[in-house]
Amino acid sequence: MYPSCTFTIRRLSMFIRLFISVGLLITTLCQAQKLSISPANWWVQMKTDKLVLVVENAPIGISDISINNSEIELIKHYPAANPAFHFIEIEIPYDIKAHTANIVFKTDFAASVSYPFRIYKRNERNPAQSLSSSDAIYQLIPDRFCNGNKKNDNIMSYFEKKDRLNPTGIHGGDINGILSKLDYIKDLGCTTLEILPVTESNLMMNSYKRLASTNFYKVDERLGNIGLYKQLIDSCQSLGLKFIQSFVLHQIGNKHPYFQQMIDTDFFHGTTYDFNSPLPDFSVLTDPYSPESVKKANRQSWNKPNFPTLNQENKLVRQLLIQQVIWWIETTGLRNLKIEQAARNTPQLIKELYSSLNLEYDDLTLVVDNQSPTNQGIYWENLTLDLPTFIVNYNYPSILSNAFSPYEDATKGTAALHKMQLQFAPSDLLLNINLLDNHLLNRAYTNADSDQAQLVMMLGHLLCSPGLPSIYYGTEWQMKGFKSKGISNLAKDFPGGWMNDNTNAFTGKGMSESQKRFYLQMTKLLNWRKENPDLFTGEFIHLLPQSDIYAFVRKSSEQTILVIINNSANTTYHFQEDDFSDIINNYNRCTDLITDDIYLKFKDIIVRNKSIAILTLQK
Repeated sequence: MYPSCTFTIRRLSMFIRLFISVGLLITTLCQAQKLSISPANWWVQMKTDKLVLVVENAPIGISDISINNSEIELIKHYPAANPAFHFIEIEIPYDIKAHTANIVFKTDFAASVSYPFRIYKRNERNPAQSLSSSDAIYQLIPDRFCNGNKKNDNIMSYFEKKDRLNPTGIHGGDINGILSKLDYIKDLGCTTLEILPVTESNLMMNSYKRLASTNFYKVDERLGNIGLYKQLIDSCQSLGLKFIQSFVLHQIGNKHPYFQQMIDTDFFHGTTYDFNSPLPDFSVLTDPYSPESVKKANRQSWNKPNFPTLNQENKLVRQLLIQQVIWWIETTGLRNLKIEQAARNTPQLIKELYSSLNLEYDDLTLVVDNQSPTNQGIYWENLTLDLPTFIVNYNYPSILSNAFSPYEDATKGTAALHKMQLQFAPSDLLLNINLLDNHLLNRAYTNADSDQAQLVMMLGHLLCSPGLPSIYYGTEWQMKGFKSKGISNLAKDFPGGWMNDNTNAFTGKGMSESQKRFYLQMTKLLNWRKENPDLFTGEFIHLLPQSDIYAFVRKSSEQTILVIINNSANTTYHFQEDDFSDIINNYNRCTDLITDDIYLKFKDIIVRNKSIAILTLQK
């Protein structure tokens, strides 16, 4: 071989090696720019001291990882099944000082990459505002309540932009909008605001409820940011409103990096949606007599094609889920948490979550929501011992939807109301969250056959029954919605929440006289309830129904109310003193909160057909 050829080949070889090295360096640097770690921070004096950090877009060829200038102990690190992700297990001493540590990645191909990990001082938690049966919840979907900031309607990095003509699309409601209407919720008479999830859900479709997260540690930018979210919680506190945040732990969105880049197939129950698989049966999940194999199959089913179900039998998956819940509590000061579709989670996840939260906090209340009309207390009683827990009672709306209908047998309706309470021990009754409707059920006015009198009966029973009542946004204005027309039919925009809406429920503009009457009736009852909290943590007594008449009593040490329901289609009820002698003893007059009628003699009380009387007894 000629010397010149040898020289040329050597130069070419050097050039190729240099080209590869530069390419690797550029790739590594590009990845370093996008590298992220979650969670990106923790706090001093946390009993949850062992964390697993997830590195996304990890540098290529990691040879070592160290934590500089910190007492944080790096236990071990290892790549995920997809090496674009890397896991770092650390332990944080309880008495560590607030500081910024540097996590340093050494690679075989490029210079070291450093990423900050911050340890913050814990914020002092505000005085506890625990839920009780004297509260009344106002539940809303942030995207459908009020648009307070047009600038976040169409963010380029999000697939779905604002489109109010699309029933399942993004409509533009946001945290600014909720903040601007907190006085409305307070004046209505509700004591607690509950909102659906706010974490980022950047999906091609079905993202308006944020039930499938694509980032565990970020507020969806179309709703706002973490600063606005904290302002919402603080503003509720200032107004005397309690706040419940919903979390979804059993599924994520298919655009979440964990799924889109497939961190590990063992993180999920399947990698594609099975269109032949039945949807989850929520009644099976809490049925104490259902085989575990059937329950397991239901937990593993996907709810929608773009909502992959997480494999919570994987210990690492459980830890990552619990870490993010603690992060949100500590970052925002949350007191009340709701777990959506709670029974879709494995019992082991629920137990570990409760244990971890109980270890860290003494002021939390949890709500478990599982769409089943069965008595779920048996299922939850051994899983939720560590923290006060309310159970959403889906048996209640299934009974109320028919109890007062003129198309149903009136006697069966009153009997069903009576038997409903017999399913629960007295202490458990007060831990039920009762509702007429929510984002999963037919609207209450629809179930009331669009009849205001029937809706008033349902409302009166709801607000006086033992348990914590929940009102779905818009019910106060008789909004309609059929689930059979699609779940989005239950999530219409609140009138007046958008500029140039033809009607405005916040001011009453354009609302019908019927709607205004019902709004005033609900406002009166809710505020009366708020002013008399002891009544609704006190004693409950009910009487055996007499044909189509059902009556019950709520008592505190200072007050007594007698609720009489006349479910007859055409007969007026005249009060029978002998039937209520034990109750009205020591009282000589009463006022009906529904009609404002004052009765100086009990024998003069009448309850017209298909109506409810809420009688405040006075001496």
